[in-house]
Order: sequence, then structure tokens, then C-alpha cells
Amino acid sequence: MATASIGVAVRKAVTDGFSEYLKTLSDYNGTSAPERETVVGFSYDFSNAPREQVFTGRSRGDTPSAGMRSGRNTRNETGRFDLTVMARVVGGDPYDAESRAEAIGGELEDWIAERKNNELGVPGLLSLVVESWEADYAGVDNGAAALRTYTVRWTARLD
Repeated sequence: MATASIGVAVRKAVTDGFSEYLKTLSDYNGTSAPERETVVGFSYDFSNAPREQVFTGRSRGDTPSAGMRSGRNTRNETGRFDLTVMARVVGGDPYDAESRAEAIGGELEDWIAERKNNELGVPGLLSLVVESWEADYAGVDNGAAALRTYTVRWTARLD
């Protein structure tokens, strides 16, 4: 039986690992200020609308055969997914919100850059990198919000 895409497993490993990492930092775990608890999850949290969230979004990938041979062929997978940082600042302006999103995003970029040799434990995963990012902001009730969406790329060898 062929191995399916590892996209869901990679997204879950990234959000679980980054969540655990942020819990060790007082500026993101609510210790320094309750409104600065950054919630990390597989998807957007509609239930309690935290002021700071990191969540995955759209994913896409290619899985061409690694070679033509008799029997089952292994496949090379290159995939990408969106990882969004959202920061809402009550009483702040777009600069405040985007600065906070950038601070969280900096931690995220560094955390991903330090994941070498499949430290996430996902079978077949070969590499994980931040490929690009884009930012946006908006005025919201009593403040401002910013979104920074990262495109994260992984490569894998699927048996």
C-alpha cells in the first residue's frame, strides 16, 4: 500500500511543536500580560477569538514518481501550506498590530529554521523551510489587527 501525502502530518507537527515552544516564552504564554497569550492551532479558533493566533490554512503539493522501475515506485513530494499569524491590538493602530504579528512571526521563522534532520518525527519528511510571507492589516472595533501569512514548504520521500 502506497504512502499518502504527509501534508496533514507536517501541518499538525508544526502547530503542536510551535505551540509547545511558545509556552516556554513569557512574552507569548500570557505570563507577562494576559492579552499576550498566543494560541497556536491547526485551524482558526472561532470559539473564543483570542487576540493572537497562529493557524494553518490552504495546503497544496506535487508528488511525482521518483523513478520508473518495476514494482511500486517511490514518490518525491514537495508541498506548501499557509501558516497565518494574527494579532489584534485593542486601542492600538495598524503599526502596533503589525509589529506584534512580526514579533510572533520572527519566533516562528526561527523555530522552523532550527528544525533540522526531521526533528518533527514525520516519516519521510526531508526538509521544512519558510519560503515567503505577506502581511496585511485592518482597523477593527477598538483597535487594529494584522495578518502575516507564511508559505511553508516541505519536501518528502514517500514509499
